[in-house]
Amino acid sequence: TRDWSSDVCSSDLFWVTIGTFCVFTVLMILNLYMVNGPDPQHYTYVFGFPLWIFCEICILIGMVVAVILITTFVYRDMDITERGTVKPREKK
Repeated sequence: TRDWSSDVCSSDLFWVTIGTFCVFTVLMILNLYMVNGPDPQHYTYVFGFPLWIFCEICILIGMVVAVILITTFVYRDMDITERGTVKPREKK
């Protein structure tokens, strides 16, 4: 049997992925509950968007950048065969 606990692809990367998703979810929910109020007449507008929608767009762009950085610097190329190995990073 294979000892998955020592692999890079085991639980460490799983928790990085879940943690990133949880941060994104919490930021979106906090934004929806805390920005602006229930009355649309008192909304603040940024570039024609209500502030809460503008913040959602900014959070989304920030998380896309975070995912790109995570996939670039945290994840590595791996063989998915039964006897696969983690390939070393290549200098570009």
